[in-house]
Amino acid sequence: MPMEVYAFSNREDVLKKASSGGGFLAVADAFFQIEPHREHAVYGVCFQEDLMPVYRRVDALEDCARFCGSKYVRAELGDTYARVKEDLAGGTLVLFVGTPCFVAGLRKNVEAAGVPCEGLYCVDLICHGTPSVGYWMDYKAWLEKKYKDKLTDYAFRSHREGAGAYAAVAHFEKKTVTGDLEVGLYNRLFLRHYVFVPGCFACPFANLDRTGDITLGDFWGIEQVMPEFPKKHVSEVLVNTPEGMHLMTRIKDSAEQNGYTVAQCMSEDYVKYQNNLQRPADKPADYEQFQADYQKGGMELVTKKYVGYDAKGRIKHRIKKLLVRH
Repeated sequence: MPMEVYAFSNREDVLKKASSGGGFLAVADAFFQIEPHREHAVYGVCFQEDLMPVYRRVDALEDCARFCGSKYVRAELGDTYARVKEDLAGGTLVLFVGTPCFVAGLRKNVEAAGVPCEGLYCVDLICHGTPSVGYWMDYKAWLEKKYKDKLTDYAFRSHREGAGAYAAVAHFEKKTVTGDLEVGLYNRLFLRHYVFVPGCFACPFANLDRTGDITLGDFWGIEQVMPEFPKKHVSEVLVNTPEGMHLMTRIKDSAEQNGYTVAQCMSEDYVKYQNNLQRPADKPADYEQFQADYQKGGMELVTKKYVGYDAKGRIKHRIKKLLVRH
C-alpha cells in the first residue's frame, strides 16, 4: 500500500513535453539533488532512429527530456540490467523508470547478483498493458505506406488544445499529421487491449503493492477526488517507500521555486478511477480471433475489422472532424 498519494502538475513549458502532468521530470530533478558529489544515472525509454523504443542511459538532468511522453510499446532492454549493476557497484546513484514488471525484474536481478542496491531508485508506471514491439513496427510501416513518407517521430498522446486524452501526432519527413483516422488507429488497438501480450491479462503487479519507490500515472477522476486541484494535465504520484518519500519531500520543498502545483490526496477514492491499480486489463472476448486475423492479414485487415477503418468508419470520422471545425 502507498505511504502517501499526491496530485502533481508541472509548469506549462514542461507539460508540452509530457503526456500527463510532467511528474517524471520532477522526480528526475529531485533525484539529481541527492548527494550531488556522487555520479548519477537515469535509465528510461526513448525512440532510436528507426523509432524502435529502447532503454537508454543519461547522466544529466537536461537529457532526461528524451524519456518524456508515453510509449505504448514494450521497449527493448538490451544490456540495461547489466549496466545498472555496473553503475551501482561503482557507486553511481541510479534512477530506473519503467513498467512494474521491468522494475521487479531489475530489483530481482540486482539482488541475485549480490550488488548493493542502496543507491537504486525506481519509478514504476501505472500500466494498462504492453504490446510487443512487432505490432508497433508493423503499424509504423503501414503508416509510411499510407502517407508515402518516412515516419520520423510519433507522439502517442499530445497536449494539443481541445484534443482528447489519447490524441496521436505523426511526424513525417515532409509533414506532420494529427486528427486523421489513420494516425490514431494504433491507440484504438491499444485501448481495446487487442495488442497486449497475453501475460498482461494475468499481471501480478496490477494492484497497490507496487514495485517502485514512486508510482506515476494519470490522475483520472481528480474532478471528483480533489475538486479543488487544477484539472488540466495532472499526474498521480504514489509514494511507496522511504526512498520514494525522500524524493517526494524534495519535490514539495522545491515546488514554489520550480513552479510545481502539488497537493496530497487524503481520500482513498483515487483507486476507483484506476482500474489497473485494482486488477489486470480485461482480455477481449475475440482476442484469439484478432491474433489469427493479424497473422493472416496484418494491419490492413485488423484495422478494418476491429477499429473502424472500413468505409463506414472513415465517413464517420470525416463528419466528426467537420463538426469539430465548425
